Amino acid sequence: MIFTKLMQFILNYLAEKFEELDYLLSLTLVGSARRFINAKKIISNSNFLPTKVLDLDFVIIIDELNDKKITAVDKIFIQLCRSVKQAGIKVLYETRTGPIKLATGKKFKLMLHRLLYDERLYQNYCQINKLTPYNWQYQPPLIGKYIWEICKVDNITKKDIIESRSGINHYIQMIENGIVNPRVLKRIDSNYEYITENLLLKGQCYVKLTLDSVIKCAGNVLKLIQPIYVEDEYQIGRLFFNRFNESISVKELPLIFAYYKDILNSIPFKIPPYLKNELKKQSLNFLSELKMNLEA
Repeated sequence: MIFTKLMQFILNYLAEKFEELDYLLSLTLVGSARRFINAKKIISNSNFLPTKVLDLDFVIIIDELNDKKITAVDKIFIQLCRSVKQAGIKVLYETRTGPIKLATGKKFKLMLHRLLYDERLYQNYCQINKLTPYNWQYQPPLIGKYIWEICKVDNITKKDIIESRSGINHYIQMIENGIVNPRVLKRIDSNYEYITENLLLKGQCYVKLTLDSVIKCAGNVLKLIQPIYVEDEYQIGRLFFNRFNESISVKELPLIFAYYKDILNSIPFKIPPYLKNELKKQSLNFLSELKMNLEA
């Protein structure tokens, strides 16, 4: 199954199956994989390196969570995984929220990432993390409403960019400790809540976090200049380079790291310790400098 057909099959399958759920409010593909889609038309990845890992993030918002509805959502994804595996593709189904990283191997690997909320839970999430929902809300849904129609996030501030989950302080903490904080959906009394857990990252997965931290935070800062949302990480790098003056000493780093990330997702190799340490140092220096500029 070639790349274009794979993407089309997955999106068509999910759209068809989720349309049968009368409690679905929105199904939306978000994240960096959207760069392979142009106006709902699948495009070839011929403009990119031949990626060996693909993480497809799907935000699913329903009216109200319960055991039966969660099982129905999981069943759709599990059946999809079986179909994809029959084509000889290694596929993983992930139900924790990010950041979850995949190591690059010799064979292509796909992760289907379920980001499941009901109205109440999603509105609560927008309170603790304005940055990520801001990125999601304007993406065209596969089915249902635009995410902003359920909960709209406006007016990103410098404080949000520094202090929010997925903000500068959060990334600095994760890089320094080598630990990411995925969230797991659990039932507590009569409600469902996302509970934060700790996950140790090593090797490639840790390096991908350091690269992501620079690209994501650069993209967040761009929102202060113009209310834009860009999925293409190369475009984030170019915009950041063009719009920032010498107040950032290495303003080309987000663009450089976008290239590094593409290479790391395409070529399986063991990260030597000196390279890991150098990328860690560059990421922390960039984030610290970005934070200083925002606080000035």
